[in-house]
Amino acid sequence: MFAKSKGFTLIELLVVVAIIGILAAVAIPQYAKFRARAYNTTAKSDLSNFRTEVESFFGEHDRYPDPFAPAAGTLTLTDGVNSSEFVASSGTYIGMKTANSNQSCGVGVKSMRGDYIFTYKTPSPAITETASLIGYVIQNIDVPDPS
Repeated sequence: MFAKSKGFTLIELLVVVAIIGILAAVAIPQYAKFRARAYNTTAKSDLSNFRTEVESFFGEHDRYPDPFAPAAGTLTLTDGVNSSEFVASSGTYIGMKTANSNQSCGVGVKSMRGDYIFTYKTPSPAITETASLIGYVIQNIDVPDPS
């Protein structure tokens, strides 16, 4: 008589591997989208906080801070005399333009790993989002011209 062997057959192992492959094919793209949404949310939150800081600066000094190229980390807002600091989240880049003798401004924010650029310009407090390409060159962030 043949002794009954213990273990899995080749077919059973192939079925398990196929199921794991299908689950991975579905889960990995969803995880990437989830991460991009999280980075976008961080950038949008930073823009909201930065807008509050800029409007506070305007309220105190009757002018917006001087414009600056997109930068990350600790940003110093200054008008040549007065200054304040804003700390952006890690990997979030913020750029700013001003017009009309610093009486209006436009701000653009993008997370290095996100897939949207968030902007606002005075006097409208609305935050808008613009689709960008993943891998977008961060130094060319789209900062709106104030009107």
